[in-house]
Amino acid sequence: MNIRAQSTFRAGDFARLEALILPRIQAAVTVAADAVLEQAVSNAPKQSGELAASGRREVVWQGQRVDGYVVFDAAHAAF
Repeated sequence: MNIRAQSTFRAGDFARLEALILPRIQAAVTVAADAVLEQAVSNAPKQSGELAASGRREVVWQGQRVDGYVVFDAAHAAF
């Protein structure tokens, strides 16, 4: 039995590939951050609602990374 295999890699236009993939990555990170925010808001104390209302998500593209953050900025959010 004679088995042969051949593989070829041609480096393509990485900028074009990145332009196609990046919006999808940002969308996926946004969905994930929204899910975390929803859960965090549901766990927040409901006395005045100020803490829950101060929650938001941020999605930031930094170089070759897309980071998602859940931020609460009420005055007592750090406690």
